Amino acid sequence: MSSGRAGGRRAGPGTVGRLVAASVFASALGLSATAPISALAASGPAPVSISLNVLATVSAGEPIPVAATLTSGGAPLANRLVRFYVDGSEVAGAISAGNGQATTTIRDQIPAGTHSVKATFAGSSGYAPASTSASLTVRISTLSVHVVPAVAGTVTLSIDGGAPLSPDREGYINTDLTVGGLRSLQIAVHDPSPGIKATFVEWSNHDTSPTRVIRIEHGVYTQVAIQVSYLTLLRFQDALGQPLSAQKVTNLSVDGPDGVVLPVKGSKVWLTTPVPHSTSTGALAVGPDFYSLLSGEYDGVNAAKQGEDRVIPGILPVWTIRLGVYPLTLYARDMIFGGQVAGPALLTGSAGLARHVNVAARDGSTLILPGGLYKIKFRGLGFAPTVKVRVSGVQSVPIKVFTPLDALVAFLVLLVLALGLLAASRWRSQLLAKLPIWREMLRKRLGSAP
Repeated sequence: MSSGRAGGRRAGPGTVGRLVAASVFASALGLSATAPISALAASGPAPVSISLNVLATVSAGEPIPVAATLTSGGAPLANRLVRFYVDGSEVAGAISAGNGQATTTIRDQIPAGTHSVKATFAGSSGYAPASTSASLTVRISTLSVHVVPAVAGTVTLSIDGGAPLSPDREGYINTDLTVGGLRSLQIAVHDPSPGIKATFVEWSNHDTSPTRVIRIEHGVYTQVAIQVSYLTLLRFQDALGQPLSAQKVTNLSVDGPDGVVLPVKGSKVWLTTPVPHSTSTGALAVGPDFYSLLSGEYDGVNAAKQGEDRVIPGILPVWTIRLGVYPLTLYARDMIFGGQVAGPALLTGSAGLARHVNVAARDGSTLILPGGLYKIKFRGLGFAPTVKVRVSGVQSVPIKVFTPLDALVAFLVLLVLALGLLAASRWRSQLLAKLPIWREMLRKRLGSAP
């Protein structure tokens, strides 16, 4: 019985071998073993679709998220490498997930401007390569540095060692950056004049180094704290605004910001602004920033008006301090004739104050004294009672002196009075002695009348 006939000619051994080989090859390609050889030869790598998702606009230095999705015949392609390029330079790569999406972030610093972003799939066995592009605009980022307090000529800022930038009148340094990322900021502090000294304190993040590395991703704002000292001239006045000699002012001290107590010697002092502090909004501010008189003596007597005559450093180059002293004019007056006389006097007061004064005969002598109670004793020729006076304003104090001339005049007056009384006494005696004779004569005359 014949076998292998099925309405056709029996295949030979060579034909069978070729079919087996074709079946194995087709199986390796994932094709039906029964597919005709002509269909296998016509099929190639499957076409791939790729889409790209990227932000249209970012700021310089800002990370750029990108995503590309691979599909073939509507089905996602997983575990495929997608490469990303900016202006033709590769910047990132990612493997597609089960949903066909490859995601990553471009962290390269792309300068400001318009750029082309490209996603590519290089293809693989059975899948054709694919690519797509999108446009990306990178905006300029801004850096704003606020210097507190704002003092012209004290601070400059350099970025990555570049040209120094100066603040405006309000202390702001504003600049545009075309490239973001990590940038090095360097603060340099200067003394704008011999009478002004500046010192760096810290950045607003409490970094005490003048150099700070900061990441620029979009608009960045930071602050710098400095302290500024001003050489301030001191002028002294009495309580009425009249100038006083600085040489007579001793043991002077002032108190200022942050509990500072500053001893002062001479007529000049360096006054320093307080350390800037953070407000509730996070902004740096300076204040309270005034100095006031704490203690001071004039001619060895305390004359300070504590807390008065405040001054803010830098506002005025001259600080006028009024002390609690007043002008007192002494003059000696003749007790009888009223004319002014000259002579020494001793003035004593509280705190052991004792001062010898030569009272001038013409205009008297004027002293500058702290307020208080004083005793004045005239020690010239003659006699004068002790005068007490409370100094609290402009005053003129007369000292009534009983001079030797007054004594001589008084003696002469007394002598004349005595002689007059004596003479009057003799005349009275004579008058009384003759009074009976006159009375008798008068009686007779009246008795003989008709």
